[in-house]
Amino acid sequence: MRSIYNKNIAAVIIITAAMNIACQNSNKEKDEINIMLSTDTLTNVEDLFSEIDLCYLDSNDNSNISGVALSTKMFDDIILVESSNGIIYVYNYLGKFLGSSKNVRGNGHGEFNVFTGFSYNRYSQQLEILTPKEMLFYDSNFRYMSKIEIPTEDPQKDVRGTFYRQIFDFSKTQHILLTSPIENRPNEFVLFNSNSIKEGERFSYDKYAITESSMQEQSFFELNDQEYLFFPPCLTNKIFTCNKNGKVEPYATYTGSELISSKDVEIYSKNRNKMLEFLAYKCNKIMPLRGLGNSKRICTFFKKGGSTLDTYTTIFNINNRTSKTVRNRTKTDVYLPIFSKMSGDTLFALVPPQDIKKMGKLSILNRKSKSLIESASDETNYAIAKYILSKN
Repeated sequence: MRSIYNKNIAAVIIITAAMNIACQNSNKEKDEINIMLSTDTLTNVEDLFSEIDLCYLDSNDNSNISGVALSTKMFDDIILVESSNGIIYVYNYLGKFLGSSKNVRGNGHGEFNVFTGFSYNRYSQQLEILTPKEMLFYDSNFRYMSKIEIPTEDPQKDVRGTFYRQIFDFSKTQHILLTSPIENRPNEFVLFNSNSIKEGERFSYDKYAITESSMQEQSFFELNDQEYLFFPPCLTNKIFTCNKNGKVEPYATYTGSELISSKDVEIYSKNRNKMLEFLAYKCNKIMPLRGLGNSKRICTFFKKGGSTLDTYTTIFNINNRTSKTVRNRTKTDVYLPIFSKMSGDTLFALVPPQDIKKMGKLSILNRKSKSLIESASDETNYAIAKYILSKN
């Protein structure tokens, strides 16, 4: 009997130990996602993607984007575009124009002059506009619905305050509000309930920030039913996960021998203009400027060099931990735009007319898209580009 008992105890110990080792390995694997950013080995766009599909936005006096598109945010069925003249345009994924903020500019009821952030809430199907003191709500045609006050710090003369620069929605009334790197409370987000108008948990990622230079217009992307990937809107080498309670955990780290670090910008810590000049024109280190992803892949847009042509995109496969990197453009050709959304195996971007013409030589453009480019007039609006990843 004692022999059987001892054998059972031994079996339990062995099984428990094996399970602990497996769990440790599993946690270790989860905690140690490293994404190598390098330009040593480049892939052709035709090897990474199987098809490109283009769809022009509506083009008339009301729908044409005035000036330059400064910011593009893409959601389930709505695309928001901020132009350089301060107008927000609304389209769907067929390119149909739905509305703009032209008719709500001002100081009257349901109007705003200055906005600090904007979003589309897929739960309430409303547009959300952040101003220095308020959050305003509109339908997708920019018809005014309602507004609330938000608890921001109003900066006075020569005193910095705190404005929220991004908004992300967990539900109709639960939101995350993000500050920017230049605020009084830099690199921070707060949970906010627009029903009770109360702030909840806060999270600061300031210690992970290298500097403010970034192109991260949207910071949250759905990873699974419970978690989101969080790409901070500052120059950093970290990616996080965030759940609906605001709990944040490290998820992935960018690595590479040529990757920028905080030491590279220490000399400019007291001279912001010199630092921005260095990052834009003189820095030869790799700088991850924008990221997005889902449960399968992480897409990173980065810069290496002092020219606007020195930009690259890496697609990282989470399952097999491999990467493929493509140069975005040359003087005469555009291979990849700057992506704003990833859905399954498809990446979405808004492309200006001059870049669309430079994509015409790509062999993976489908027939419809080639025909659209060939027949496009000089007054053509921006286009939505869908890049479909290859199954290989």
